[in-house]
Amino acid sequence: MVVRWAVVVIAYAIASSAPGAPAVRLVPGFIGVAFLSWPNFAWYATRPFVDWKVAQGHVVSVSGTDSGYAVVYDFQYGDERVGGTARVKTGESVGPDYSLGQSIRVRYDPLNPNVSKIG
Repeated sequence: MVVRWAVVVIAYAIASSAPGAPAVRLVPGFIGVAFLSWPNFAWYATRPFVDWKVAQGHVVSVSGTDSGYAVVYDFQYGDERVGGTARVKTGESVGPDYSLGQSIRVRYDPLNPNVSKIG
């Protein structure tokens, strides 16, 4: 992470002080932006290929919305409880109806357990 920020600072310093045409300053500026945004891009680009883990969770609450209902759930990840909200549209065939305390299967991103989904 230190290397990434060092490259960003150096690239921006060069971009702001390089003599010559503005196009010459754009190149280090773009390099700085690329190094700033690369971790986010890499995370989103690899998400479809990550093998999501499965945990046993429980329904915490179910509430109706205009287009269906919202299922709030939680599951155990290490020493903490993590959860999320699933939006279920009315008429979708997503399996059983959900009720308070029901045991459900939760899939979560092992690199970021706050990103999860039911099913």
